[in-house]
Amino acid sequence: MICPTRFRGWKTRSSVWRGVASGCRKVIVISKVAMTLGALLLVGTIFGLLKLDQLVLVGSLTLVLAGIVAAGSNAATLRQATADTQAAETSRAQLIDQLDLAVVQEGNSVH
Repeated sequence: MICPTRFRGWKTRSSVWRGVASGCRKVIVISKVAMTLGALLLVGTIFGLLKLDQLVLVGSLTLVLAGIVAAGSNAATLRQATADTQAAETSRAQLIDQLDLAVVQEGNSVH
């Protein structure tokens, strides 16, 4: 007999990793927006569309670099969370396979 707490543990692990993956996706999108904004500011400054200001230059470089770092870090975490979610799903499938489930046929009901 399989202990019901093993199913609860699977559900908890699976939902935690799904939440982590969702958060990583959001941070990756925000990082891409930051990189794009920083690149636009940098290009605008280089081509003279914006006044050459040290603050704009440093800010644009910071946005680009921070976006790269945040996106890369969260991409690695997303890969790990996806792998752990798949492992939890596999574990769940194995637990279900171990159950001795009865087949219910249509028309044979017990009241």
